[in-house]
Amino acid sequence: MAFFKCFKKGTVTILEDESDSRDEGTTLLVGAPLLASEISEVDNYLHIPSWSQEVFCQLSSFKKSKSIDRDLHSTVLQLKSSHHTETDSLGAFELLSDRIHNEEVNWGSVLPSAGESTYTDYYWEWLEDVLNRNTQVLKSVGLYNAVFASLFSYDRHAPVIRAFYEYWCPATNTLHTSQGEMSISLWDLHEIGGLPITGRFYDEVIPNTESLNRKDHKGVSYIPHICRYLFLAYHKILRDSKGKSGVRMTAWIKYWYRGPFRYKNSSRKTVQNKSQKPKEDSDPSGIIAAALKRTEEEEGVFEDLGIADEDMDRSYLAAFLACWLCKFVFPKDDITLIRPGVFKVASRMAHGVSFSSAVPVLASIYKGLNDISSADDPGNCTTVLPFHYVLGSCRPGAGVTSCIVSFQEFSVDRANS
Repeated sequence: MAFFKCFKKGTVTILEDESDSRDEGTTLLVGAPLLASEISEVDNYLHIPSWSQEVFCQLSSFKKSKSIDRDLHSTVLQLKSSHHTETDSLGAFELLSDRIHNEEVNWGSVLPSAGESTYTDYYWEWLEDVLNRNTQVLKSVGLYNAVFASLFSYDRHAPVIRAFYEYWCPATNTLHTSQGEMSISLWDLHEIGGLPITGRFYDEVIPNTESLNRKDHKGVSYIPHICRYLFLAYHKILRDSKGKSGVRMTAWIKYWYRGPFRYKNSSRKTVQNKSQKPKEDSDPSGIIAAALKRTEEEEGVFEDLGIADEDMDRSYLAAFLACWLCKFVFPKDDITLIRPGVFKVASRMAHGVSFSSAVPVLASIYKGLNDISSADDPGNCTTVLPFHYVLGSCRPGAGVTSCIVSFQEFSVDRANS
């Protein structure tokens, strides 16, 4: 069982025994939630009469061809400021491609990829086990497809990605292509990535001691009690890591998943031939087998944390969702670490609460693309974004698919020029 105490203002300390001292526990910084109360709906009060405005702008000029003999213009829909500031209509937008053409910046030999989903030992095995044990819960909160999406690797085509950055416009969050403006939408993230658009507000924060210990008039914990097991596991792993500043994702996975190892790191697929899969690859097939009875070794994690039988599946699911949020959905800063700020949301998801995750994911994508396309040294920009969602949105049926054709043509033209 985990106990929480506040020995210093602005912190919470995780203890294995209520009588333990602060030095025997793990101390974390707490944060104030963005919402003052746990409400699922916000007041329908619009403090500005109009949320958008139309601006007529010139798009970036592309290499002249027989099919393009004039400058392209477009009517752009822009969000207006809630602070009632007035801005003049912009002329032609300056894109990263313009700055590269003018030799103001260059890519160098590095392409930013921080946050893109990569192979992690035992993650796919754990994911398959979670999917076959928690199908109904995940489907009830609209997360089954979103979680399932992290079961595979995503190929990247460097010239296309560079072109994506170069023709991304931070002022409008759109791609300026020879076909006009295109972008990634919430619908793309929902239909292709499986992320819910509706639901509770996603707020990633470490709760204070009062919130963690608070109960309602029926004695039910304000925050699901299984959240305590996640904090306790975090404390145990960190205690055994001998001086590490955080819990590594690999350590978190190996602590919770104690089943067999089946999938090794996939080899890099070549750009020249995408039709044949390398023989040594062992990617998951996508077929989720029926759940098997847990072995004694697999049940060891529940004994170590003192988890009751009735809480096993939900605790196991919450632990995985915490990993999934850090690894696949909201990668931030050091992408190799588990962030305890996701524990509250992961616990509620495991209890059937749906969160509107597509909205912050799209905001994260926009910010990451904006940072790189505006950087003075784009090749060394350290911003983090879940680029696998961008790659997924560029597949057939997505809203930005047709722009990839333009990018591929552009990449070929640039290579030949």
